[in-house]
Amino acid sequence: MSSKKYDDHQHIQNISKITCITYTYLSGNDRPGDKMLTTRDLMTAKPIHVSVHTNIHKARMLMAEHKLRHLPVKDIDTGKTVGIVNQKRLLKHAIAIVSKQGFDKLEHQEKSENVESIMNDQPMIFDINAQLLDIAKSLRELKSGCICIEENNQLVGVITSSDFIKLAIAKLEK
Repeated sequence: MSSKKYDDHQHIQNISKITCITYTYLSGNDRPGDKMLTTRDLMTAKPIHVSVHTNIHKARMLMAEHKLRHLPVKDIDTGKTVGIVNQKRLLKHAIAIVSKQGFDKLEHQEKSENVESIMNDQPMIFDINAQLLDIAKSLRELKSGCICIEENNQLVGVITSSDFIKLAIAKLEK
């Protein structure tokens, strides 16, 4: 069995091609007559979310059950998006608990702490009317994996870097 050497240069070229195709499509320059895609078209509507008072264990179980990498956090009183929990933060937190207290204490410790303690309290939020090109550039420039979409200051969807990759693949397959 031969192993294929990973070629960083080729990988970067492929990412650049996908990015160019996606940007071309988002700017409406793909083919004459093509409808320009909107934020509403690409986002995952009515995303699963938690409140700041949800314990970390419950958040982790929700993410595992629904195969989520990002979980918006809302303030119960205002309904505003106040944070986001991602797999990386959950894993970092779990490793810290396991290394200090042992694996058998993980669930108990997670149940005693709220997501507010590990969430990113400055999530990227765009309005539903934002241009997809602006959202794509923000994902790339800020190296964020998820953007929360709001309408009238209420969470209505999320867009992830995976959504843009799926879009690029769909365009490449045409």
